[in-house]
Amino acid sequence: MTRHPVLRPGDLLRLGGATHTVAGLDGVTVRLADVTGAVTEVLTAGLLADPSLELVTASRVPLAPQPALDRLPAGTVEAARWWERHLIEVITGVPPGSPPPPGLRPGRAVAAAAGAGQA
Repeated sequence: MTRHPVLRPGDLLRLGGATHTVAGLDGVTVRLADVTGAVTEVLTAGLLADPSLELVTASRVPLAPQPALDRLPAGTVEAARWWERHLIEVITGVPPGSPPPPGLRPGRAVAAAAGAGQA
């Protein structure tokens, strides 16, 4: 099974050799703005199925705000932060705040990158 990148407004992607910014999403369509500001709408399914799709820069996954955790015991907060970092690494392929390792492009499935290294 192929994992597709998670798209959020503000993400920069390359499609068919052209660079676009995700201007909006509504579930069925994705609005893409090119470098001139021209906006086009594409079907989400078609975009994600396009083999030329490459996520250039992804919006950062927000970590839980500290005030939300202030009322919890320190051990619980520490465990929650550990799981948070771990889940972000599982989803994105890299720990929060770390650059991707060689051969792993942002938005490319970890399994696909691992398989590419074995080929």
